[in-house]
Amino acid sequence: MTTTITQEEQLKNLRQQENNSFPVAVFNPTIQAIINNAETKLRFAPDWTATSFLYAASAAIGRALEIQHSPDWHEAPTLYACLIGAPGTGKTHPLTKALKPLNDHDNGAYQLYQQELKDYKRTMQNWKKLPPDQRETEPDKPIWSHTIVSDFTQEALIKVHSENPRSTAVHVDELKGFFKNFTRYNTGGVQEFFLSIWSRQAIQTDRKGSDPIKIDTPSIGVAGTIQPGILDSLADQDRSENGFLHRFLFAWPEVQALPWDNTPQDGSIFFQWHIIIKRLLELPLYDGGPKILTYTPEAKTLLFNWQRANTEKINNETSEYLRGIWSKLEVYIQRLALILQALDHTTTSKPLSTVESTAMAGAIQLVHYYEQMAIKVYQRLGTSSPLDKLSTLEHTVYDALPEEPFTTAQGILIATQCDMPQRTFQRWIKKTTLFNKLKRGHYEKLQ
Repeated sequence: MTTTITQEEQLKNLRQQENNSFPVAVFNPTIQAIINNAETKLRFAPDWTATSFLYAASAAIGRALEIQHSPDWHEAPTLYACLIGAPGTGKTHPLTKALKPLNDHDNGAYQLYQQELKDYKRTMQNWKKLPPDQRETEPDKPIWSHTIVSDFTQEALIKVHSENPRSTAVHVDELKGFFKNFTRYNTGGVQEFFLSIWSRQAIQTDRKGSDPIKIDTPSIGVAGTIQPGILDSLADQDRSENGFLHRFLFAWPEVQALPWDNTPQDGSIFFQWHIIIKRLLELPLYDGGPKILTYTPEAKTLLFNWQRANTEKINNETSEYLRGIWSKLEVYIQRLALILQALDHTTTSKPLSTVESTAMAGAIQLVHYYEQMAIKVYQRLGTSSPLDKLSTLEHTVYDALPEEPFTTAQGILIATQCDMPQRTFQRWIKKTTLFNKLKRGHYEKLQ
């Protein structure tokens, strides 16, 4: 007798083969149902859908909420997220679906902006016709306040955020292109900018010909996708050494290609998600700053117990890269707990004033998952030598440099003999994966 296996059973069997499946149970039942339906009906890997939900929720909350660790340490829900998957596995769709409510909100705001702009132009024409002594204050030009940004310069991104004080969410389909833009405009500080805004450091711009902008506590997140075959591009420009990669939450499911579902689709899978994001966007922005949540005693106990274990892990870890990951998780566990608490608020009538133990326990499960993903990425990045990434000219210079320690002057002489410009060599020698600085002006090769 032949036994028929249902689609759900097939997926369950596949998931049981995974060592690090995403802990979907950290979400409230409403969101769990959306994630599970997206898997069974749309073939969306839960890791991608859930991480996309966390990112979209973080953008919808923005500067409306903060969690207080101590009087001088507050955290907000800013996230950097990366979905990893092979070509054609559909990793783009979960992120697009998760962000659709925010895009719809932006589109509605744009239609209103277009109408206001027409009215403004008409008003300005009449205003200019008046004699100067009869003119009142010049009418204010309307702005389009929106959240999602995909193609931008650093200056444009800051301007967008200044016009939407809640948050700005960078959504790039391919993160490789996002990183390429770091050198596109030759500003030299774009990577440092994204390093600092993850830590919510103040933004201040004073550009000639434009009004100055100052944002004390920015809320700018980043999310996108990448293929495993080009993961090495994430580590270019020393991003694996300067802490940039430590700031990303990676979602990399083992099972990515899923069997098709032959049942009719009703198109309502993400209906509840639109309602959830709408409710998060309705969280008020106060002039005096965000609403400050505190931990319940039970939640704080869970957090401090986890942190003590994490501290021991950091002290025992020999890899500087992994130590950086463990350190950043001490920030992320609080941000994720805040997001989980806010999401729970959208489907219950409970007041939003504290982060409870349920949210903290869920955040602990989440950081464990993202910890495993970080190790997976680290192991992938570690399978190739830094020499594999060198250009032909760089290989020539590296081979020509002596095996024993050498001075900067000796290196410059060898580099110029190989047709590498002096300034190029002086920048290149700072790569910590290739050279060890013994003391001022003295280096040795590492490979």
